[in-house]
Amino acid sequence: MGQHTGDVDLSDSVSIHEQDGFPPKVTWLNDEQLALANLGSGTIDIGPITPDFTDLSLLTGADLEAGDAMYVLITGPNHPNGAVYRVINVKAEKALNYRIRATAVSEGTG
Repeated sequence: MGQHTGDVDLSDSVSIHEQDGFPPKVTWLNDEQLALANLGSGTIDIGPITPDFTDLSLLTGADLEAGDAMYVLITGPNHPNGAVYRVINVKAEKALNYRIRATAVSEGTG
């Protein structure tokens, strides 16, 4: 966490990847999905992420302090310069995969 509210310290970063170093799938939710879940535009789902390649404690922010938030940096065709998303929640409902739901914060930070 930075010194001021809203400051982001990306020094504690980790790469989320799947087998052979591939990134997990990122899905931009459509209008119907956003409405049904009462989510804002720019919300994404990341996953499935398999536990063999990523530790769940890294995804849930188990070591975050009060007032801290977890972010993911998305780079790819939709965000060639990178975009920061704030993690809303992490689901580990199934034994063999995790999913991250995140909402857009800023673009062009990569």
